[in-house]
Amino acid sequence: NDVGSPLPTRCFHFSNIYDNQILLDADPQYLQVLNSLPAQDRRALKDGDWDVFAGQVLTEWRREKHVIEPMTLDPSWPRITCTDYGSARPFVTLWLALDKSVPRVYVYREISQPGLLASQQAQAVVDLTGDEKIRLHVADPAMWIKSPDSGKSIADIYFENDVTLTQANNDRINGLMRLREYLKEEAERKKALLD
Repeated sequence: NDVGSPLPTRCFHFSNIYDNQILLDADPQYLQVLNSLPAQDRRALKDGDWDVFAGQVLTEWRREKHVIEPMTLDPSWPRITCTDYGSARPFVTLWLALDKSVPRVYVYREISQPGLLASQQAQAVVDLTGDEKIRLHVADPAMWIKSPDSGKSIADIYFENDVTLTQANNDRINGLMRLREYLKEEAERKKALLD
């Protein structure tokens, strides 16, 4: 590319060690070296899974299992949003559809953006939601802390901008265990119930 061009100069292609037969032929011991690595390094270098990182909490997450092709969601499935406030760091809102028959949760939309005021965040949620019926807008309980200057909380500002929030339960241990259950394959969940 020309100097100063905004176009990317690199392109990443997902692959694993078996896609590089020339390397395996040149160094047959390399596979043994990869197999001896810690699990996260092995997932990256051998399996080509670059979604791993040091300190990762949800080690069960796999792109090939948890990312699906676009689909039409059943309009009867309840919809909720989950919001984590941020200003210097991004605020994040996820839109979820709950298929209770499986049970399965589909994250079908998200926004993650730094530097927005609370009113701008709420407006972004309203704009992206459109005319969808959202049963519940769940948010971090810290969003109810009143500002000593204005006497208002972030939740108050969201409410003034047409987003009525409900406090989430911040029990991280049980929340993490529940999320890990959702990330398990259905066969794994059934096996866990039978064991």
